[in-house]
Amino acid sequence: MLKNVLAVVFVCAACACSLASAAELSKEDAKKLLTFTGDKNVVIAGVVNGIGGIKASTFSSPNVALVFAYAERNGNPIERIQTFFYDKDLGWFTYEIDTDGHRARVWTTSGYKEFRPEAMPNK
Repeated sequence: MLKNVLAVVFVCAACACSLASAAELSKEDAKKLLTFTGDKNVVIAGVVNGIGGIKASTFSSPNVALVFAYAERNGNPIERIQTFFYDKDLGWFTYEIDTDGHRARVWTTSGYKEFRPEAMPNK
C-alpha cells in the first residue's frame, strides 16, 4: 500500500513539474519560425506540443513541439516536419550547428541570432 501511495505522489509531482514548463507553441509562432529560416508561403497544418522528432527518434518533453507544414523553398513546394525547442532565454527556437563556420545559428520567433566562440582556437 505504501509503495502505491508513494508511486501516486511521485507521478503527481512529475505532472506538477511539467505544468510549470514552456508555453505551447502556437501556429502563428511556428509560421514565424519557418519564415525566418527562409521558407516562403508557409501554411501550418498542425502543431503537436510535447513531442519532438519523427519515426524512430521520437521523444517527449514539454519543451519541444513538432510542426507539420507546407512551404516553398527556392520556388519549390516542400513538406516541412520540424521540431522546435523551448529555452527560457531564447523562447521557441530551432538551430543549426555550423562546424566549418565555427558558429551556432539560431532562429527564434523574433528573428535570427548567431553565436560564436569568444576566441577561435589556433590551428
